[in-house]
Amino acid sequence: PLMVDLVMDLFPCISDNVQEHAGKFMETLGRYSLSVAQLKHMFRLVHSRGEYRPSYTWRLLHALQGMVSDERGPRHFFVFEGTNSGLKLPPIVKWPAPRVFTVCLWLKITPQIDVYSDSANLTLHAPSSVHALSDVEYNPYVMCFRTSSTAGPGFEISLEQTSKTSGNYKLVIRTVSDSGEKSVFIPDTKKVMLTDGDWHFLGVSMCETFNGFSKKSEACIVLDTAFVRTPLAFPSFNEPIMEPLIGDCLESLKPPNVNTTLRGQMGAFYMFMDALNDVQLRAIYDLGPDYFYCFESF
Repeated sequence: PLMVDLVMDLFPCISDNVQEHAGKFMETLGRYSLSVAQLKHMFRLVHSRGEYRPSYTWRLLHALQGMVSDERGPRHFFVFEGTNSGLKLPPIVKWPAPRVFTVCLWLKITPQIDVYSDSANLTLHAPSSVHALSDVEYNPYVMCFRTSSTAGPGFEISLEQTSKTSGNYKLVIRTVSDSGEKSVFIPDTKKVMLTDGDWHFLGVSMCETFNGFSKKSEACIVLDTAFVRTPLAFPSFNEPIMEPLIGDCLESLKPPNVNTTLRGQMGAFYMFMDALNDVQLRAIYDLGPDYFYCFESF
């Protein structure tokens, strides 16, 4: 039998936690191929059992809806599997714009959930490394641009789960100066919050200006339609960035019992040698996740 048929045969017998993942699995397979017989099989599963329908009816209908509707997301993207993944860019010998830059991208986070935690309802066995996921925090890095393998100056964007059972993530932006001084900004979670399973647009623009005898540095952050502006020390890029990483951080920055490798998908990743304002970043957001072309300077 085909995989979709096997999943539907097991669907009434598995736990609610596994049904959630099985529904997403069927939705993904059904986008490519679904026969009339399989469609009839799915409708038989949601038939009423006496006075009430099965409790998992809504999961099957949600999977069916996902098979026929277009998901809001890019057609071309990078996949990060979460254990030994990430993008290592060529070394940046000289930062092209020492006082301004902008980063923007489309991102979708996939949760790292131990689907074998309810082993009483499963006949499958997982390796010990899978069970160990429940003891490891998941704080993935979106990008890590540090000028030294021993955690030198630079710029980082990472995420922190609000709790281990939550699918919500706080945005964390760090800058490091030549002296090693760190500046960290975590936006208010009521305004800026990422949710796993959804595509998000993230744009971060930084600018350092001099006014007489003083200097001013601030960051402009756009997450989907939310906008935050805050003072934030400008990072130092006086040395080459030998290991620019997307989706992970340097080995020297990885704390124990914390998984810093991103698990999910990433669409087009842009870097600008200019400080874009919130209007410009929202204009890029309005282009949609499918836009992956170049921008021309005027």
